[in-house]
Amino acid sequence: MAPTISRAAKTIGMSFIDSFAVLRLTNGFKVSLGVLRGVKQRIFLIASLIIAGLISLGVVLVAFQPPETASTTTSGTNQPILSLVQTIQIRNVAGRIDHMDIDVHGKRLFVAALGNNSVFVVDLASGILIRSITGFNEPQGVAYIPETRSLFVSNGGNGTVDVIDTSTFGVVRTISLSGDADNMRYDPVSKLVYVSFGVGYGAGLAVINSTNNRVVKEITFGNHPESFEVERNGTRIFANVPTLDLVMVANKSTGRLTTSWPPDNATANFPMALDEKGGRLFVGTWSPPKLLVFDSNSGKLISSVTISTDADDVYYDSTTGFVYVSCGEAFLNVVGPTPASSYTVLSKMPTREGGRTSLFVPALHRLFVAARAGSLPAEILVFEVASGTT
Repeated sequence: MAPTISRAAKTIGMSFIDSFAVLRLTNGFKVSLGVLRGVKQRIFLIASLIIAGLISLGVVLVAFQPPETASTTTSGTNQPILSLVQTIQIRNVAGRIDHMDIDVHGKRLFVAALGNNSVFVVDLASGILIRSITGFNEPQGVAYIPETRSLFVSNGGNGTVDVIDTSTFGVVRTISLSGDADNMRYDPVSKLVYVSFGVGYGAGLAVINSTNNRVVKEITFGNHPESFEVERNGTRIFANVPTLDLVMVANKSTGRLTTSWPPDNATANFPMALDEKGGRLFVGTWSPPKLLVFDSNSGKLISSVTISTDADDVYYDSTTGFVYVSCGEAFLNVVGPTPASSYTVLSKMPTREGGRTSLFVPALHRLFVAARAGSLPAEILVFEVASGTT
């Protein structure tokens, strides 16, 4: 780099000196260059040093400009909120991919491949597909039970829930519901599995005891619940019921509905997440594409944020306070609070078109996004999630 700077300085310096080829003093006499030879040398040296210094300074400033990143950094740190760390290709899987769950200890990811009528198992340590479990009827949800090493699979096609032994991958039990078995949640404290099911007035949530694989009760919501959240320390269940344009609340002990409220001036409220400690309920809508933030105690709307289209999963990160929204428009939206007690989109991380469903695993600081096959094979995009610490 130094020779280039020297040549540039010399060229500019000589042009600077040439402008002094003839000088006129105030008394009108000309002074020749011969008289100014000593002055010329000093000026040349000073000009060269100044110009070289300026050029060097410019190089340093360019070299230390902060790089542009695809995502916003966490407050007070230079740590990206999300970083793509792995892409796992899943070949020979066509059609829609639905929800996922994980065996953290065994490092296995379970993915409901609805369009294939199968559940595929990915080994996260090697990043390869190790098994495809077949024989399902439009599998929509999966829930892994670490205590029994069993996998619950909900079937939208026939309304059943299959219980799979993940040591042998054989079916242990099939539980029949009225139809359209869908989203699932597992409560490790009560050992209960909650499954949304049904169409019409009798639709709701089935509550299954995971220790004996039997239905304990059914909670009716008046139509099919999509995403829902069960309080760990409280008594409430929040459910999106888009066919009724309502967010509904039920008591998980009695099974009775306690209240409901409309999703602002929006429809198609599908995904949901809960900040139980902070008293915030996050509801994603399709029309218009919004993330609505409610006070979970009063139902009051706190904030309405425009997000990417076709959102299907929402997760709240209690470590950072961020909300992650996976959207089929091919973006992973990161939404966070503002100083004015509102919320805003902090970044939009590119994923892949059709990457609607996702799974956030706080224990691993990982967020998995499933992208269905199209012009490219199906993929699982693995993002590292910021811990929120320096």
